[in-house]
Amino acid sequence: MVFTRQALPAIRPVNRLIDDGRMIVRTRLVAKVAVTTRSHNNSDEVMAYEADERDPERRTVWSVVVTGIGASDLNVTRLHRYIACNCRTHTTGGYMANASTDLQLMTELEPVAERLLNRHISMFKEWNPHDYIPWSDGKNFYALGGQDWEPGQSQLSDVAQVAMVLNLLTEDNLPAYHREIAMNFGMDGPWGQWVNRWTAEENRHSTALRDYLVVTRAVDPVALEQLRLEQVTRGFSPGQNHQADGDLFATSLFDSVIYVSFQELATRVSHRNTGKACDDTIADQLLARVSADENLHMIFYRDISDAGFQIAPNEAMRSLHKVLRNFKMPGYTVPGFRRKAVIIAVGGVFDPRIFLDDVVMPQLRKWRIFEREDFTGEAARMRDDLGLLVDELEEACAKFELSKQRHLEREARRAERITANRVLSTTGTLTLSRK
Repeated sequence: MVFTRQALPAIRPVNRLIDDGRMIVRTRLVAKVAVTTRSHNNSDEVMAYEADERDPERRTVWSVVVTGIGASDLNVTRLHRYIACNCRTHTTGGYMANASTDLQLMTELEPVAERLLNRHISMFKEWNPHDYIPWSDGKNFYALGGQDWEPGQSQLSDVAQVAMVLNLLTEDNLPAYHREIAMNFGMDGPWGQWVNRWTAEENRHSTALRDYLVVTRAVDPVALEQLRLEQVTRGFSPGQNHQADGDLFATSLFDSVIYVSFQELATRVSHRNTGKACDDTIADQLLARVSADENLHMIFYRDISDAGFQIAPNEAMRSLHKVLRNFKMPGYTVPGFRRKAVIIAVGGVFDPRIFLDDVVMPQLRKWRIFEREDFTGEAARMRDDLGLLVDELEEACAKFELSKQRHLEREARRAERITANRVLSTTGTLTLSRK
């Protein structure tokens, strides 16, 4: 298949079948071909398909080129018919049905998604962001005759400020997250209902966190808004827009649900620990409420993943291995993320030990990864490699603890020197006698 990508010609091998006079090309939603057609939905995207064959006995070669307008087809009814065609492909020699694993898995897991969605709604506790904001502490800024923000107005520690801002900016990127899961889950049936419900619940988190920070003057609101604009403009599209390694990009249903299983749990832990670090009753209550939402979201994704391991253990293991070997928090696109991550790690909000003990291991135990006997071939080797990864994470924890201890000792010595200098300083405190 030949098409235009970023003003240059691009060529990709594809599977195809002919259905009612149309050439159907099966590809992932995140593949370059699919991204190109979706980005030109309102205009004509001319594409070309070439098929060649060589007959060594007759010493002949034939070639056919077909050109036409490309468009995405996400109609579930037609997709099911394409699978039913079971048409042999000319690029792989396989079957169209074998290339459509994601759709088959979504169909098989749809009753599970519906059951978990209904369970989620029954467990969800209604709450309102405005109930967790100390509005009486607020006052106008300079534009309305008040006073602009000053650093001395913040009652939060440096660690709490950084953690709150990092958590908020992560939540701010919701539009990009919505796009990613909608691309992989679709918008039909229980899957689509979950996508919208999850998005609606997540949206209130950034609202509440920003209101708290602005009303209490915990951080500079101007700098916060500038960071929000940059963060949302960057979006979240690993593997594209020069964002990290393409291995981070979820290219299948299992990639998505397994990644979000870990990510939601990590976010829950981060919010909860940030609330404690704030040393403020209202902030702690707010973040406990947000953390409870994240926990319910994690349970949905975790249990969908668990069902996936029952249905297709090898495919699920490949995604699990990919996710853990390349895991990054969604906030990695936040400006200055590495420095912020170090600050909250040293402050005990989220560090390598917390990631391993409170995020990675609970999910692996829930899915019985090291007890299962239904992994075969490459998947079995990947499971063994995850055991090595756990050992590597243990080593990383030990190294971090040593580095953290050395850092704290340096900071303590620095504080002692500053105190000693102030005590020994005579400037402005003594009047020397003159003879």
